[in-house]
Amino acid sequence: MSAMLLAHMVPHAPDEFSGKDEFVLKDEFVGKEEFAGKEEFVGKDEFVGKVEFSGKVEFVGKDGFSGKEEFVGKDEFDGKDEFSGKVEFVGKDGFSGKEEFSGKEEFAGKDEFSDRDEFVGKVEFSGKDEFDGKDEFSERDEFAGKDEFPIH
Repeated sequence: MSAMLLAHMVPHAPDEFSGKDEFVLKDEFVGKEEFAGKEEFVGKDEFVGKVEFSGKVEFVGKDGFSGKEEFVGKDEFDGKDEFSGKVEFVGKDGFSGKEEFSGKEEFAGKDEFSDRDEFVGKVEFSGKDEFDGKDEFSERDEFAGKDEFPIH
C-alpha cells in the first residue's frame, strides 16, 4: 500500500478517543417459509495495533507545476470485542423466530498526523477564435504558494 494511500486513510487532525459500547438486541419476527434450526455462538476478539508511516512526494508536471508533500502519521489502538448470540427458528410456510445477542466493545485509540504541502505553479495559455468576427485573447496566470500546516 502506498504512503499516499495511507495518508488519506488517516485523519489529518489529531484524534484521541476511548470508548465503551455495550448493546443488547432482541428481534422477534413471524414470516412465511419452511425451515427449522438453532444457532448459537460466542465470540471474543482482542487486538492491539500500531501503525507508523511517513512519506515524501515530489513531482513536477507539464504545466510547470511542481509540488512537495511530506507527512508523518502514527496510529495506535487496542480493542476488545465480546459477543454471544442465540438464534432459534421454526417454520412451516410461516416461521417464527427469536434472536438474542449481547455485545461489548471497548477501544482506545490515538491518531497523530502532520502534513506539509508546498507547491509552485505556472499556467500560461493564449488562444485565437475566429467566427463572423475575430476574438483574440491571451491570459497568463502565475502563482507561487506555500502551504504548511503541522497539525497537533
